[in-house]
Amino acid sequence: SGTTIVSEKAKRDIFIAPTFYAITSLESMPLSFGIGVNSFHPLAKSWDTGSAFRDSAQNFSLKPINFQPTAAYRFNDLNLAVAGGVDVTYAQASIQKNGYNTLGGLNPGGDIATVGVDGTAVGYGYNLGLLWKPALSLSFGVAYRSKIKLSFEGDANYLALVDPAAISNPTNSAMIAGLKASLPPKGTTLKSTVSSDITLPDALTLGVAWKPNDKLTLEFDVERTGWSSFNSLAVNFGAPLTGNSNSEAKNWEDVWAYRIGAQYAVTPKFDLRAGYAYDKTPVPDSTLGPELPDADRHNFSIGTGLHNELGAIDLAYMWIHLVDRSVSNAIESGTFKSDIYLLAAAVTLKF
Repeated sequence: SGTTIVSEKAKRDIFIAPTFYAITSLESMPLSFGIGVNSFHPLAKSWDTGSAFRDSAQNFSLKPINFQPTAAYRFNDLNLAVAGGVDVTYAQASIQKNGYNTLGGLNPGGDIATVGVDGTAVGYGYNLGLLWKPALSLSFGVAYRSKIKLSFEGDANYLALVDPAAISNPTNSAMIAGLKASLPPKGTTLKSTVSSDITLPDALTLGVAWKPNDKLTLEFDVERTGWSSFNSLAVNFGAPLTGNSNSEAKNWEDVWAYRIGAQYAVTPKFDLRAGYAYDKTPVPDSTLGPELPDADRHNFSIGTGLHNELGAIDLAYMWIHLVDRSVSNAIESGTFKSDIYLLAAAVTLKF
């Protein structure tokens, strides 16, 4: 039927991800306990309802909240500390898109329904950490976070957008007849329970920090993230919903990230910070789509901190530039361009 070139802009969403940490240490022994509340690996993308991507994704989001109780023990004679904790993750997931017919009769195709899926899950994992200071100016760290399997349960809704009687095409009469028989009347709503499994990846981080003098600290980290855990997105319906595919291959890959940062103590109570990171994308060309149009990332950050014996105030800004990514696969053909801007503020109080 020919090719149409279009330009689409994703919605400019604002996401807020609060974090909370509390730590206490025993006076009788080198043992500390902590609790963290944070969010890692949140995913989201939104397009307008009239977007050319509406049959792939209008809205897609995965919003995990992680609760992390942790304990750490310090071996003073070895200048070594080890830690371990439990991860309890609560997550919400949402998908909304249109069912689409590429057969004739809808000239040459069209939306047959809108489908929405919402679910929640709780998963469990663990994390381990080690910090070694062989010298006052040198520190080595290792951290590992396990995979977390999230088994979602929720509801799905289907709204028919087309009258089956209006569909016709003499050259595809048999296929059109099957389509017409499967579609409910326009305006019909269907509901179903739904389930799906998503496994958040494990992550291994290695880091080294060096203080060449009392004012300057330099750090270099590498991190491997096991995104091969996200090999498909399968949605299982308790009752069939007409016109909706229930499984999509993803085949994401394990990737490495490389990060370097510096902190300079302008005064004993005032610090300046800067950093750069390069993150490889886990999404292969074959499954890249508009729901998560990821690409290799260049991350640039600056920050500052003001602190004393009572606490600290820290501010940071990061610009994430995703490399322009051209792709031609069974889902889409074109070029995706993205930038992300992050602003962080933290307040620390000491008792």
